[in-house]
Amino acid sequence: MSGRGLGKLCARYRIPVPPRGWWAKKQHGHRVRQTPLPEVTAKEQIVFEPGEPIEKPEDPPEIGREKTTEWRIEVPEDLAISHPLIKQADAAIRKVFRDAPKSRVVRWQDRYQAKLLRPGPGHLDIAVSKASLSRALRVIQALLAGFDRRGFTVRITDKNETVVTVMGEAFQIALVERLKQVTVDHPYGTGVDLEPSGRLMLRIGATYQNAGASDSESRRLEDSLNRFVVNLVRRAFEAKRQRALYVERQERWTIEDAKNRLAQQQRDSEALRRRRLRTAAVRWARHQRNLDPVNAVERHLRDGSVSPDERENARRWVEWASEHLKAVDPIDELLKDAWPSAPLRPPSAMPWNWE
Repeated sequence: MSGRGLGKLCARYRIPVPPRGWWAKKQHGHRVRQTPLPEVTAKEQIVFEPGEPIEKPEDPPEIGREKTTEWRIEVPEDLAISHPLIKQADAAIRKVFRDAPKSRVVRWQDRYQAKLLRPGPGHLDIAVSKASLSRALRVIQALLAGFDRRGFTVRITDKNETVVTVMGEAFQIALVERLKQVTVDHPYGTGVDLEPSGRLMLRIGATYQNAGASDSESRRLEDSLNRFVVNLVRRAFEAKRQRALYVERQERWTIEDAKNRLAQQQRDSEALRRRRLRTAAVRWARHQRNLDPVNAVERHLRDGSVSPDERENARRWVEWASEHLKAVDPIDELLKDAWPSAPLRPPSAMPWNWE
């Protein structure tokens, strides 16, 4: 409870509080006077009711079985290396260590990782020191045997990544040795370097933040292999759940997008029809302006106001203009054209914040 809440509680039940400076005097060894509690005139009972219990979902069988002794992954000291991938990695590591020159040039940014042995491309992702090699091989042997028993498959990718498939979900794993800081003496003073610590870690993913299990002060990595398997299974269930959520979101977005596209098509079609109508109106007005002088010439021919010399020329203009205006009649063009309808826009990509 905060100080303000405690003060309100004391004021409500008239509980005396020490005056200002009381605790300071007591801290420095001075004698302080204890204020007596007030007499109780009426009894008031405060009942704290427990909250509603939260039911935790039961673990699936793939997780529950890891707590039983039958499925416990043991790593005995005399465990024989029999897995083909581990044998190949062991031979590759020893070859790299044997063939590596003592005075090889190492990039400055790789000077600490160069202290760890790696099998190289096409092998398991292992990075440990020579002193921890035999232990690391036993751990990975027991782990891969446990994977085989559970139906998990292990493969090496083209990018030299070790990938385990758990319940249809692929995860990158690696066995690495943590580095520790050590103080070293230099001609110009003391400094801090990193050295292999002997602490092994089974990593899930490509960074240390995605660690699955590691050595600790109270538990060795050999005793955490089942916990590592549980982490993989939980991540597999979480990946399936996220994929199901994505599929459900994608379905809802497809329905919503189709509705929006149809509404947009209707708006585009209405705009297209209004534009077509305005165009037809402009053409009709121009057609009417061209038709007015033709009608005037016809009226002059009917009332005889045209001279005999001009009558033939006037008749030709009327015949030509009538045929020409009939051929470019905007009303006929409007009725012969197809009903204006805008095309349906292509589907839109689902935005990342769609809910």
